[in-house]
Amino acid sequence: MFDYSSLSPSTKPAARISQRLRSLIWTIGIAWFASGMIFGVSFIATPAKFLAPSLDLAQALDVGRATFGVMKWFDLGMLAALVISMLSRKKDFALVLGGVIAAVMLLQYWGLLPILDERISLIQQGVDIEPSFLHTIYIALEITKISLFFYIGLASARQYRRLYAHITLD
Repeated sequence: MFDYSSLSPSTKPAARISQRLRSLIWTIGIAWFASGMIFGVSFIATPAKFLAPSLDLAQALDVGRATFGVMKWFDLGMLAALVISMLSRKKDFALVLGGVIAAVMLLQYWGLLPILDERISLIQQGVDIEPSFLHTIYIALEITKISLFFYIGLASARQYRRLYAHITLD
């Protein structure tokens, strides 16, 4: 990391602004990449597997279980990268939204998925189970997570635009 203490007083504000701009660029990229990947997997790839005529329901559900097992680690990695990209910015509302994303992930991955995985196991064993509202809750949480990632990117892009406009006008 660059030591800003060696800079003259007149260049320290410019260095801080440059650091903030870089932080915002990383935040925008990570947030939008995460929202796009989660959307693509959750709302395009996952439903598409049920259209494959060679997969029966039990197999499609097993593929879904594996997919969301991998997505859990992707989501956690994206959240960690997002938080790291925002650490240099003090009192940033996006950090609060990152906390909300973490809470959503806790609900999804350690609250709902174990129950949904058990239901998949029962279906694979041939047990006829009643429909559940748990998938609807999971989908609502997934939409919330995608929206929060996207909004963090949007808010960071607005901050970037304002900060960049401010330094170009000075």
